Amino acid sequence: MQEAIFAYFQQKAVKGICFIQWTLLATKTTTMKIREAGLIIGIVLIFLSFLFFARAPFTYTGILVGGLLVSGIFYLSILFGKRTVVNKSAWTLICIGAYLILTFVEPLIIKSSYLIYLHSNQTDLEEINSLVSRDSAEVWIGREEIIDKQNKLSSQNQKRLLELRQKVGAYSIVASKEGVYYGLDGFLDVRHGVLYSTINSDNRKGLKPLKDSWYYQ
Repeated sequence: MQEAIFAYFQQKAVKGICFIQWTLLATKTTTMKIREAGLIIGIVLIFLSFLFFARAPFTYTGILVGGLLVSGIFYLSILFGKRTVVNKSAWTLICIGAYLILTFVEPLIIKSSYLIYLHSNQTDLEEINSLVSRDSAEVWIGREEIIDKQNKLSSQNQKRLLELRQKVGAYSIVASKEGVYYGLDGFLDVRHGVLYSTINSDNRKGLKPLKDSWYYQ
């Protein structure tokens, strides 16, 4: 009788140990999958951030920084975790490959971002171009004011231009004989924006052709 009871509890103990081992293994496997998934998600966020480069600079910065932090944290957890050298090397190569791919596709994604911006604001941009080109005015449009050097814009048109500037998300708009420049983001000497050209010229320093008469910086 005692032997039967002992055998019963022995079986239960063995089953309990097996369950604990299985749980630890499953937890370890899940942790490994989370790290790898986190690294991949971080890399994807970095790629996606450039789609917001032109149309939403703050969103672009936030997603980019978030992607760098997420991918960096999970990569370090893989690198300094209990992994084989082969596994660590494989994920290191994946990160290097992702970086090389990004350097190739980044200009294409950024250009796509500008095209999305033009498409999303097409009607408002056309109205702005029409208002400032109609009178051949040289105008600077800021957040709260307009400087019209030639006094060609009516007060009604000035009010409308201020409304449109806010709608298209430009921090400033500069109209000149060469066209209309929309400043979308800038800090110190670094500027990003689009130019609607009203003249034919191949000499556009720092600008790249975008679509029709549009160029981007």
